Amino acid sequence: QGSFDSGDPETTNLYVGNLHPSVTEEILCKEFGVFGPIASVKIMWPRTPEEKQRGRNCGFVNMWNRSDAIKAKDAKSNEELIGLEIKIGWGKSLPRPSEPIYVHDPKPIPVREMKDMRVLHPKDPDLKRLIDKLAEYVAREGPDFERIVIQRESENPDFDFLWEPTSREGIYYKWKVYSLAQSDSEFEWRRSPFQMFVGGLMWYPPSDEPPPEHSRDRSRSRSRSRSRSPAKGRGGGRRDDRRREELTDRERDDFEDILRVLTSEREAVGDAMVFALSRAECAREIVETITESLCIDETAIPTKIARLHLVSDILHNSSAAISKASMFRSLFQSTIGEIFDALGRKLRNCEGRMTAEAMKDKVTRVLRVWEVWSLYPPQLIESLESSFLGRPVAASQSAA
Repeated sequence: QGSFDSGDPETTNLYVGNLHPSVTEEILCKEFGVFGPIASVKIMWPRTPEEKQRGRNCGFVNMWNRSDAIKAKDAKSNEELIGLEIKIGWGKSLPRPSEPIYVHDPKPIPVREMKDMRVLHPKDPDLKRLIDKLAEYVAREGPDFERIVIQRESENPDFDFLWEPTSREGIYYKWKVYSLAQSDSEFEWRRSPFQMFVGGLMWYPPSDEPPPEHSRDRSRSRSRSRSRSPAKGRGGGRRDDRRREELTDRERDDFEDILRVLTSEREAVGDAMVFALSRAECAREIVETITESLCIDETAIPTKIARLHLVSDILHNSSAAISKASMFRSLFQSTIGEIFDALGRKLRNCEGRMTAEAMKDKVTRVLRVWEVWSLYPPQLIESLESSFLGRPVAASQSAA
């Protein structure tokens, strides 16, 4: 489609970098078409795990006229598009087709290669549940949350739909996020065709009901919630009241199951972190649950280390632009001393010098990372390390 320009003063081809993965060629046509007709547009979709891991794409918009390209470049450089600041430069000159593929005014013409978007439910009911849940979180928390998932799941084939926006699952995901953002519900949505953007493609929502496997699962969930007594006022159904600050019974059970089998594998810790951040309004209960799990003296060392890595991941991502995510840092600060006291007890009761040294290395490494991240004041980090190693805090401070 194009490459960086070597100095051609007549090129009309614009390189567009730092694109959010959900930006499509249709969106680029809408964004750049206001400056003039477009000859061609192409997004360079990631192909390798390394490219997916970056969580951003690039592309080319070939304007019809040089003057329009200059106006577009000047106006759009460093402008934010879906949460990312796009970068624009000149691309290598390309031949023009016989007519533009997109004209903004008076009658917008969509990209020739793409047809109206007809949304179909994914065939795999498990994948559909995954997409529905992610779409719910993204519609609620915004593109920052989506970027966290994109970076975490770049090598997970279950999330290929994030990099394949024209696939059946990719089209369904994009529609689902839009639908939920427009106040539709998971099981009830508007059936009328619509355009996401003026002059954009016509979207046709699914007219059929969700697959029966999904409906049955929903029925079982409702039956289970009615059969259990609420704990602390929690229900077991869907999270319709988003202002709640407590997990549902089912969410609490699920989270405890996650903690029970958690390992230090990156994917496992990442999944647990996403679970927590997507329920940041329940941060207090989540922090209490993790703290309690880390203070059980009988828990095996590998499980304790995995849970500590989860705390670290949550703290690292607590600055993301997700509603109430910042609460995690202050809430953990109030319990972190208790956590490291418990880790210290486990260290001193280790059987075998090798096991103790391995645990000491892993825990102190986490503290060094927290220092680099400036998560907490140096005095607090020092105090935590002293508590863990069984050193008097005063002696540690004087040594510093």
